[in-house]
Amino acid sequence: MLFNRLFKDTCAANDLRFLDIWNDVTVDNLLNPTFHVDGTHLGVESAQITLRKLMEHVITDDRPAMAQRYDYARDAARSSFREEHDGCNEPIRAPISVPGWS
Repeated sequence: MLFNRLFKDTCAANDLRFLDIWNDVTVDNLLNPTFHVDGTHLGVESAQITLRKLMEHVITDDRPAMAQRYDYARDAARSSFREEHDGCNEPIRAPISVPGWS
C-alpha cells in the first residue's frame, strides 16, 4: 500500500495519470485471491480491469495519453544517468536513436 501511495502522489505532483485498481482487486485491503497468480503478482483478470480503467481515462481525460509520461520517464532516466556518471566528461547520448531525444 505504501508503494502505491507514493506512486500515486508522485504522479499527481507531475500531472500524470495514476490508474488505481486497489479497491477492485482487494478485499479488506488484502489482495483478493481471484486476482493474483502467486499471492503477490496480479494475473490476467486484474490486467483486464487495468485496461478498462485506462480506456476510461483516455476517453474522458483532457490530457494527452502519452506525452507527459514519456517526458517524465526520459527526464528521470537522464537525471539518474547523470547521477551515476557524475564527473564523467563524455556527453550523454541515447543508447539508440529516439526521435526528440538529443
